[in-house]
Amino acid sequence: MHRNFNSLMEVEFEIKEFVESRKGFHCIFKHRYQDFIVHEIDSSGAMVQLTDLNSAISEDLVKCNDRCFESFFHDVAIVNGLKSVASGELKEYQIDCTGKSKEERMLIHKAVRDEFSNTLETETVRSDSNTFIAVTVAGANKRKRRIWPSDREGEHCHFVIYKENTDSNVAIAKIAKLLRISPKTICIAGTKDRRAVTTQRASAYRLEAGQLLQLNNRLHGVRVGNCAYKPNGIFLGDLSGNRFTIVLRNIKENTDFVEECIKQWKEVGFINYYGAQRFGTGFVHTHEVGKLMLNRKWKEAAELLLQPNSNEAAECDSKPIARHDDEHNTKGLVKKQKHLLNIHDLLKSGLRRMKGNDYAAVFRTIPRNLRNLYIHSYQSIVWNRMVSRRVAMYGDRLLDGDLVIRGSVDAEDEPIFLTKESMIYYDKFDLVLPLLSGDAILPKNDCTLEEEIDVEYFHALRKEFGLHGGFRKVFVKPSEVNYEFHRYKYADEQLVQTDLDRLSSIDEHAWNSIDATETIAFVNTTGKESAVALLIQKWLRAYFEKDCEEMEKIIKNLNICCINQNLHAGLFKCKVYQELLNLPFGQQLSYQEVAMKLNNKNASRAVGNAMRTNPVVLIIPCHRVIRSTGDPGNYMGLQGRELKRWLLNFES
Repeated sequence: MHRNFNSLMEVEFEIKEFVESRKGFHCIFKHRYQDFIVHEIDSSGAMVQLTDLNSAISEDLVKCNDRCFESFFHDVAIVNGLKSVASGELKEYQIDCTGKSKEERMLIHKAVRDEFSNTLETETVRSDSNTFIAVTVAGANKRKRRIWPSDREGEHCHFVIYKENTDSNVAIAKIAKLLRISPKTICIAGTKDRRAVTTQRASAYRLEAGQLLQLNNRLHGVRVGNCAYKPNGIFLGDLSGNRFTIVLRNIKENTDFVEECIKQWKEVGFINYYGAQRFGTGFVHTHEVGKLMLNRKWKEAAELLLQPNSNEAAECDSKPIARHDDEHNTKGLVKKQKHLLNIHDLLKSGLRRMKGNDYAAVFRTIPRNLRNLYIHSYQSIVWNRMVSRRVAMYGDRLLDGDLVIRGSVDAEDEPIFLTKESMIYYDKFDLVLPLLSGDAILPKNDCTLEEEIDVEYFHALRKEFGLHGGFRKVFVKPSEVNYEFHRYKYADEQLVQTDLDRLSSIDEHAWNSIDATETIAFVNTTGKESAVALLIQKWLRAYFEKDCEEMEKIIKNLNICCINQNLHAGLFKCKVYQELLNLPFGQQLSYQEVAMKLNNKNASRAVGNAMRTNPVVLIIPCHRVIRSTGDPGNYMGLQGRELKRWLLNFES
């Protein structure tokens, strides 16, 4: 890109300098979030990819799920027993599970909870050689800790998180919420860009892989897969890098010049700045909070964290709550914020319980891994600042007193101080600078910065925060650089495949070459009304291009036509179709949820019958109706099950 490119955000994060001042080329960067794809490289050097959404354990659970639900609630004695517990007539009811597998028992536990909306709780009990599931009213008994199977390779479930246009912490919060566990249970090696498609490893202690994989039909913008049990969990920094696939659009210069720029970039490398995602995507940057925390300004840090976002700032500027004029304003902020997640929720909870003005104690209630994100962010901004200063003053040449490490940088590596005599044995790609910490080793020259912070604070907070230093390469030479030139017809055309596209068996560029006149055969229309047929063609084009705005415009005209085609089926079915036409692209409902929207919670079967007589499948999106267990269920008969999975994956 052009040498003079200098966005406000990059300058704010101290990303200011270039390796060299040669002329670049103009382009559009990150026009779509699919234009920036990140694959984590794990500590062994392998690229992390999402290749399996439905592993053997998941398929076994689905099959077992079908069997359980077919037989379980058809047993009148069991149903009556459960109802008696729910009504208070019985204190406990035992379901005989002798001979059933662990997976079958797990699904019975889930079936009881789901059917009775978590008003009942279950526990596996054993008597002699028999196994039972004891059912009681929720809260009546304290559940015992579940025993972890001894035949597994470890107690940590490792899995891959694939996310689109989503913050890493938000993705984790979504997964944790559906699993009903704390977000701090899920560990990752590092956060990834929000406006991107990213793939990374994660781990959770004693998490069942089957439970995790069943979330895929309920998660939006996130997928999980490639599960494995391992002895140890993942920790922050447990990676060796990232692999980037980047699309640069609207290049005006000729290809020869662009190729020359790329070849030069491969040779001279780039400055290894910490990127913008390190400093947060909200109105308040994480490094600002981190600096206040290190200076022990806990009250100010809390107030800064609870500031309104950029959309709310103008509205709140004139309110007293935004000025923090007295000791009670921070507590008042808690009541004003309604859209805060993760650390913000924990902070609010701590402030409600705060005794006096002990803000430090409030921060101690926040899990260490979340607190550390802010400290690490501050370390990163200081590192960026040191690098920018050094490059501005000396370019990429080595200096007497520099710190160097040959090869990759590991946590236990100690740098060498460069001398004039040893300088000939190293190059710029060996140069490192330290992360600010209490025991940081600094270069013996003027390439460091004086910060408004006492490094002794790092010593004092080391035990509490687990703070450590480390070193980072200043210049990096990219490896395995490949590039292609493509001409494209549409401005928003997707030009590279994601992992999810490959899993969904979508051929590259298939979404741009769909012939709507061929696809129209999938829609159950006679073609007698050419105006309707034309609308359907336009809708199909918008659908496969994921143009939700265009689909919404067209569906307003198609709405009446779709309903009128099946008026003879009855008013209830027409209400079902109308409800489905209002269901947004990429979202799903269960049969029961559709029934409840029609004010008839017992009409789940009737909703299913309406699905089977859908007059215009796809346009009336019955594929978005799934079972309450998360299983997609059948579609256009048993043969359409895989098609339904494909459509759900495509829309996600």
